[in-house]
Amino acid sequence: MDFAILDIFSTRELALGCWMLLIAIWSFMKEKIRSSLLNVGRILLSPKILVPILLVGAWLSLVVVGLREISLWTPDLLKDTVYWYLVVALVSLSKYVGSNGRDLDIQDFILDNLKLIVAVELLVTFYTFPFWVELILVPITSFVVMMSVYAETKQEEKYRRVAKVIKGFQAVMGLAFIGIALAEFINAPGGFLSFATLQGFLLPFILSLLVAAPAMYLLSLYGNYELIGIRLKMAKEKPRSVKMYAMWRVFVRCGLSRQKVLSFLRGDAKKLMHVQTRRDVNEIFGGEKVSVSG
Repeated sequence: MDFAILDIFSTRELALGCWMLLIAIWSFMKEKIRSSLLNVGRILLSPKILVPILLVGAWLSLVVVGLREISLWTPDLLKDTVYWYLVVALVSLSKYVGSNGRDLDIQDFILDNLKLIVAVELLVTFYTFPFWVELILVPITSFVVMMSVYAETKQEEKYRRVAKVIKGFQAVMGLAFIGIALAEFINAPGGFLSFATLQGFLLPFILSLLVAAPAMYLLSLYGNYELIGIRLKMAKEKPRSVKMYAMWRVFVRCGLSRQKVLSFLRGDAKKLMHVQTRRDVNEIFGGEKVSVSG
């Protein structure tokens, strides 16, 4: 039977949607779970979390407009873009929003993004099975992934052995998917060798480079500046003008350099706790005065 909805969503997306709907219905039937979900919703709507999410969304929109101008984005990629925003951008964002200066490890950032991009590619562009097969595969693969994540967070030897077994199972599943995709490519190479397919494949990598990377950098930078501000508020109460002047001096010295901000945070930032006047601030920065407009 041919459903028009299959022109929009793949069988994998439909299967995932069915399971998510069932889980949502079951969750809202449980009072404790429903209460917890409502609390999570309130937290997500707090300005400290909502504002960065909206700003990243706005920057993503601008990047998409630019990519469309150079023919690297078309309306057909809207669904892929939404998936990337929900799966890659917001998950990466969650590690830095409200983290009070969590340091940005470039290697971890790249590895985490690659894992999430693989998830997006698997969901959107990879070969899909008939609906009833996907309906079985979705909970199995989700359960395996959750077990793997849980096992990797534990340090005990027994969990390490479980993690190795799960990784082996994941490798077998991955090879099976790749084998099926290669078979499809051999039977119908024209469906793969097209500019539209290349666009869909490259889009998550482009968005991670142009959107996620600068967003995570700026969030990490802001978090470290926030920690400096917390140091400034410690000890004795200080005049507001002195606190503003001190933060201005920190920005003049460090600017947008994450390394400079981290260096100041680990060094002279503790001295800010004891400042009471602009002269005290100037002494921390070598006695040189800097004028502040207004």
